[in-house]
Amino acid sequence: QTPIVTAVAESSSPVIVAKANKVRKDMAVGIGIKAPNPNGTPVISSIQPDSLFAKTALRVGMDVQSINNQPMSGKTAGEATQIIRDTVGEITVVAGWNLSVSSFIPAAPIASAPPAETREPEIYVPSYR
Repeated sequence: QTPIVTAVAESSSPVIVAKANKVRKDMAVGIGIKAPNPNGTPVISSIQPDSLFAKTALRVGMDVQSINNQPMSGKTAGEATQIIRDTVGEITVVAGWNLSVSSFIPAAPIASAPPAETREPEIYVPSYR
């Protein structure tokens, strides 16, 4: 089964909600997490190319606010990565830049793609034969 990667974000939102489907417990997701920042939340230290989270809006240096709706405030990098390792199925990571400990936001789906490129929208015109 092919892993499914979904990135959802809202340009006005200070957080990114990234989801990936881990089909096996021993499957690597390709995200590194390092020691907590001064705000007390672990930080994304790496995202491997061609990994489950590579095509999401997560970026190295973002504060990890929650993983699978578990707040990361006060968690070590090891505790955060253990949650990811133990998960089979959907993994939801909520992260952002310079998040404060008091701003925990549950991972509710947000309905737009990350603001990456500014290009003309693609328009599909069906051909009727």
